Amino acid sequence: MATERATGAYDDGLSQRFRLVGVPYANQYFTFSTEKLESLRPCFFPLIEHRWPDAVLDSSSSDYTAGRYVYVPSIKDAKAQSVIIGTIYKDMKLRPSPLEEYSEQVKLKQQLTAKYTSEDDRLFIEDHSIRIALKGSLLDPQKLVTGLVIALKGFINDQGEFDCEDYIYPGPPLSISLPPSTDEKYVALVSGLDLSSQTSSRSALLLLRDFIFGNTPLYDLSSKVVRLVIAGNGIGKCDVAALAQCDVYFAQLAATIPVDLMPGDSDPSNRNLPQQPIHPTFLEHSKRYGTFQSTTNPYFFSVDGVRFLGTSGQAVKGICDYSHLSELDALKLTASARFIAPTAPDTLGCHPEARVFNLTEDSEYPHVIFSGNCNEYATDEMGKPGALPRVICVPSFTRQPSIILVPLSTLQPRLIRFE
Repeated sequence: MATERATGAYDDGLSQRFRLVGVPYANQYFTFSTEKLESLRPCFFPLIEHRWPDAVLDSSSSDYTAGRYVYVPSIKDAKAQSVIIGTIYKDMKLRPSPLEEYSEQVKLKQQLTAKYTSEDDRLFIEDHSIRIALKGSLLDPQKLVTGLVIALKGFINDQGEFDCEDYIYPGPPLSISLPPSTDEKYVALVSGLDLSSQTSSRSALLLLRDFIFGNTPLYDLSSKVVRLVIAGNGIGKCDVAALAQCDVYFAQLAATIPVDLMPGDSDPSNRNLPQQPIHPTFLEHSKRYGTFQSTTNPYFFSVDGVRFLGTSGQAVKGICDYSHLSELDALKLTASARFIAPTAPDTLGCHPEARVFNLTEDSEYPHVIFSGNCNEYATDEMGKPGALPRVICVPSFTRQPSIILVPLSTLQPRLIRFE
């Protein structure tokens, strides 16, 4: 007896910010960094009052008495004891340079290391007025990356460096609550299907399809999956014949469930973030289904009021390559930074419209943040148990054939393997 699939109220209005077709690259990237800093600045003020009660937020104050720290809007005005807000810059000897792109010595250096970090990395803080060196045992260069906006409490030392005593990120909103839910429904996440590749496991792909169809002992669970999101590299590098095979597979899925196809770094889409939807001419069969759509990357949507924000993995990889953070910690860092791609445009190509990557509105902050094409599955909550957002590393299907089911009522993910 056939089981009817559950449905959920879907809205992708929050993704419209990422649709930049025809928007010219008119702005300089200097304005990108400035806009990011100024848009995030107000997020820090309530946190500064809570974390540092000895700080004076009135920038006109001259109260530099012992034990008092005065907030200064411009870093160049920092004095004895100050609170400043700025953007991290990390000076890295191993960082690739466009000017050295064709240098054989640099190519060899990059081949010998999987990351671009070294013991000589140095941290700086900058805004529109100045860039100064940072000092302090709390600041670990291998846990920070260029592009992070942070607030620091400390003082200018005799060497002209800012000696940091404490620092904070803008962080997620203090209170994020789930909408009420009574029915058992799931959003399914998968990534890195790489259907055009010869290395893809055909048996695992068939098991995934059978699970979605409900042709497994888990058919009752399958019927409660209301949406399938393919978080990047669903197609991969391919020719016309391989595209046709991908198209047939997606069409089969879309015949039974709403499917969202996000572009990844190896898919036929633009390279810079935000990536635009894969053109429908590549997917002749799939596009005929109203349940199938190619989306942007990043992708921001909601189901029954639960907000999901996902990327195809470039933002997390950009952090991991330039730090010692794990993929999960890198994803948590993006949540704390309130910026989808913190390292853009320094180490990650992007459009110079900074506003599209901001997460400054508390009312729009996602309940779930996920990243596709990770090396392995991992998940966590932000802060204390039960605190949102829930962050999820979605493994590449070619590495770990599996699907992640996220229940809308609890957001406690369930991993199903196809091995």
